[in-house]
Amino acid sequence: MKMTDKPSIADQTAIGRYRWTICALIFFATTIHYMDRQMLGLLAPLLQKDIGWDQVQYAQTVMVFTVAYAAGLAIFGRIADRVSTRLVYGGRMVAWSLAAMFHALATTVPGFAAVRGLLGFSEAANFPVAIRTTAIWFPKKERALATGLWNMGATVGGIVAPAFVPIAAVMWGWRTTFVAGGAVGFVWLAAWLLLLYRPPAQHPSVSKQELDYFNSDRSESAERSVSWLSALRYRETWAFILGKLLTDPVWWFYLFWLPK
Repeated sequence: MKMTDKPSIADQTAIGRYRWTICALIFFATTIHYMDRQMLGLLAPLLQKDIGWDQVQYAQTVMVFTVAYAAGLAIFGRIADRVSTRLVYGGRMVAWSLAAMFHALATTVPGFAAVRGLLGFSEAANFPVAIRTTAIWFPKKERALATGLWNMGATVGGIVAPAFVPIAAVMWGWRTTFVAGGAVGFVWLAAWLLLLYRPPAQHPSVSKQELDYFNSDRSESAERSVSWLSALRYRETWAFILGKLLTDPVWWFYLFWLPK
């Protein structure tokens, strides 16, 4: 089999499939990410009663989250390129899980907005680090498929949260629900740091054949640094920016206001 060809099922078995275990880990991290994010909208009626915010203060709390999330996106991609993916992903999971749990301690609108901002900033690491992990563990010919699979976690999280969060809030109260949501992240963290993740070259479950497969098309083109300003010269860049400007406000509106 040529390394540029798509491997058959028999070839896949010979190569090894551990990379799909890593893809599953990213999928579950993304699912947790969206569950924690959606809890605010789902629990807003209870929070409005206990915290005492009005609609404007709720909107301001949402703004704190989104601004912090945007700032995190601008930072964590560069960090993921320079620091161990294992440590960055694990560290960010600790941060956003603790931030989710800290919601239970909030008693005022500013306090709640502060922990919400911490959650947004730390959650922003998920997608940049997930994409970086995909680039490490998958050859170019499989990256789109892997990204599509783990990105389904956003949809699954959006389905699971409305199914379970309101029930948990009725049974245990909203504070315990936030603690439970954050605790799920530590279960994932144990699997990531202690059981399943190591760099491919150091992983005992990755065969030489699979490692060679990861690297099969990395030498096709030399990597070079591209400045932000030079990227703005491409029509594709502006098409992507325009698309995000049109779709993201609608998505974020549904995410925070529709459950409420």
